[in-house]
Amino acid sequence: MKKKICSKVLVIMLMLAALFTSGCGPEVRLGAIMLRDAIKGDSPFFEDSGSKWKTIKLEQNDGKILQLDLPFALNDNGEFESDDIVQNAEWHRYKNDSIFVSVDHCRLADSKKEVTFNLKTFTADFGGREKMHPKLKKIEKRTINGKEMTYAEIQAEDNGARTIECVGIHSGRESWTIIYAYRSDDKAMHKLVEKSIASISLG
Repeated sequence: MKKKICSKVLVIMLMLAALFTSGCGPEVRLGAIMLRDAIKGDSPFFEDSGSKWKTIKLEQNDGKILQLDLPFALNDNGEFESDDIVQNAEWHRYKNDSIFVSVDHCRLADSKKEVTFNLKTFTADFGGREKMHPKLKKIEKRTINGKEMTYAEIQAEDNGARTIECVGIHSGRESWTIIYAYRSDDKAMHKLVEKSIASISLG
């Protein structure tokens, strides 16, 4: 029995030695696998968040639920100050070194008015946005999961080229803006955003 245990331990040690001497440490490969699988939704990890892909559910005033999938929680939450135009305004955000995500919700005081989705609306969450020199590259109507939404792509500068992908949703007197900002050359984040946008629903 002792010989069998010793032989198994020896095999494991040899396997570990092979990994460490193969030119790419196991921690490097593990990090790449974690990120790749997180984008596919197969891994319990995503960068520093340690979270599985999950469905985020946010309720608006009339009881309808906005849903979107993300591999992290929107852990920064707060309220905007209400005024004669906008009421019950709130934000839900997440930020790390690779991506910034913000989901903003508001209810208009006047039922005859609605939020205009444009460059100004979609960059409202960025302080000093003029220094970013944002440019609207694309804005169009899209139907996502049966709901018409406004999609926009913005190019900006912030220590390098940044892509800001945006979704705006009208729902009666209420509206949502969903913002994803990441480095323009980060293909992994682009795929993550594509997957998240495709999951957006309201009902």
